Amino acid sequence: MDRYFRDICHPINPDSMDIPFGGKVIVFGGDFRQVLKVVTHGKREDIVNATLNSSYLWDYVTVLKLRKNMRLSKVPSGPSIEENEKELEDIRSFSQWLLDIGDGNVNPTDDGISDIQMPEDVLITDVNDPIGSIISCIYPNYLLNLGNPT
Repeated sequence: MDRYFRDICHPINPDSMDIPFGGKVIVFGGDFRQVLKVVTHGKREDIVNATLNSSYLWDYVTVLKLRKNMRLSKVPSGPSIEENEKELEDIRSFSQWLLDIGDGNVNPTDDGISDIQMPEDVLITDVNDPIGSIISCIYPNYLLNLGNPT
């Protein structure tokens, strides 16, 4: 992509051949801890060397980190203040646990492979219908509202 942008921008700006991406601002999205390149028959070091962080372009990258998990920042819906506070604390705790896993702070090892204990409340325990269990957890009233257009 870098070479393509340099070539495309060259007629407009002759200096673009010396500027990453021809001087265009590029936004890379995602969690680099989770998005790895596929290297056929590659060893761990081959995969690491194929990542953006190992690229010659990395020196030109400005990393912006999101600090708040927006998917977990919902307003609790419990009927009492105590239940709301308990739900808020559960959300904060789960959010921190996710960040700790992503940062490699949960059972870290030298080889980069860790055993992670999953909380019981996130496990699917219905072995007979796991897909149905996921659907009913995410969309609790799905079947009740299946024919309702609103």
